[in-house]
Formats: sequence, structure tokens, C-alpha cells
Amino acid sequence: MKWILPGAIALALCLPPIPANAQQLSNTTRQQCEAALDNAENILVNNRHLWIVDTRTSSMEDAGYQRYPQGRSVALDLVIAGNAVGSVMNSPQLLTSISQSIMQTCPGVGLVSFGVDQTDWGITFGWIGNRAREFECVDPGDGDTNSWGYVTCL
Repeated sequence: MKWILPGAIALALCLPPIPANAQQLSNTTRQQCEAALDNAENILVNNRHLWIVDTRTSSMEDAGYQRYPQGRSVALDLVIAGNAVGSVMNSPQLLTSISQSIMQTCPGVGLVSFGVDQTDWGITFGWIGNRAREFECVDPGDGDTNSWGYVTCL
């Protein structure tokens, strides 16, 4: 199993495929974003005794969305593991708070997903109406699977 070093979330957002316009963030904005990401990592790793197994960024198109909030074209996926993973994944308030903080402070991020390592258990939050909201699960055959605010669940 691969364990991610501290600062992994911030590092993931500093690497491609962040769009070119997000690369030109002011130093203050970049520092605020990194602080929000470090705080999220601290909450998950130190406070909840989890591990961040993997972090990935992708474009919304790669994440399967053609329509999404303007200027928020980055999707962030966090894969977690550890003894407290069940309590964290069953805490929509905690995950909403973490997602809200990241999306409010990091321009360009419009989607934050939390997934449990080596399972299909995941929860997705997106920027809707100027705040982070949990996406609604739909069956794979449903017509709304690629609509903003919905995610395919098994």
C-alpha cells in the first residue's frame, strides 16, 4: 500500500492537469488554497487517524462532466484508508465542511470526491449555488449520470 506524505493534497493541486488560468494564481490566493488543503489533510490524517492513499486532479471533462460551474474546471479525488474511515465517510457534515473550505479557497476547484481505498465507496461534492453540496447518486442507466449534481453509484 502506498502512503502519501504530508502536503500531498497541496502537491496534487500544483501538478497538471490544472488549467493554465489556475496556474497564474496570486501568491496570496495560492497560499490560502494551500492552507485550506493542509487543513483538510490535517483533519483527515491527524484528527481522524486516516491515511491519504492517493490524490488525483483531473479536468471536469475527464471526470465525466461536460457542464459545470464556470471557472471551476478542476476535480480533486482523495482516496483514504484507516480504522476511522467508516465514521468519516458517514459524516456528511465533516466532508461537506472540508469540501466547502477547499472549493471556497481554491479557484478552479469545482468537485471534491472522497473514496475508500480498494472499494467502490465514494462520496462526491460539487460547487452548486456558491457552496459545496453532496451529489445525488443515480443508477448507471439513468439519463442524469453526467449532469452536474449527480454521480453514478452502484
